[in-house]
Amino acid sequence: MGVIDHCLLVIWRKQPTPDAFRFRNAALSAVVAKYPGKAALVEVVEPNSTPPQDDARRVAMSVYKDLGDDLTAIAMLIEGSYIRSTLVRAILTTMMFFVKQLQPTKVFRNIGETAAWIGPAVSAPSGFEQRLIVAIAELRAKIKPR
Repeated sequence: MGVIDHCLLVIWRKQPTPDAFRFRNAALSAVVAKYPGKAALVEVVEPNSTPPQDDARRVAMSVYKDLGDDLTAIAMLIEGSYIRSTLVRAILTTMMFFVKQLQPTKVFRNIGETAAWIGPAVSAPSGFEQRLIVAIAELRAKIKPR
């Protein structure tokens, strides 16, 4: 995880656990507390990441109600093949169906579209897309392979 321009960046590799989502939720709450009304979440789901189990999904969704509109947007960048990204989008849509959406949420297939949508939500200065690309690459480099 990392923070750039009021955005919490999270990279999911393998299968996320309830504890991983609790850790993410705490970090997201801290970013939102620091930048209320100008904070966002960008989650990158790598191709080798598998969908969370039901208990992890509940933990993942629990934070959004507490943050309300102090969290301005949620972007999910789904990497991998078209078929895989379609499956992941279906799972995410199902997860969002059961929780009232308090924040605008959108799923993307490339970083450019992600940056173009999330940047204005946090009033990011120009060059946001390039900073986001670099930040994601730096986060990936810090993740230890399992």
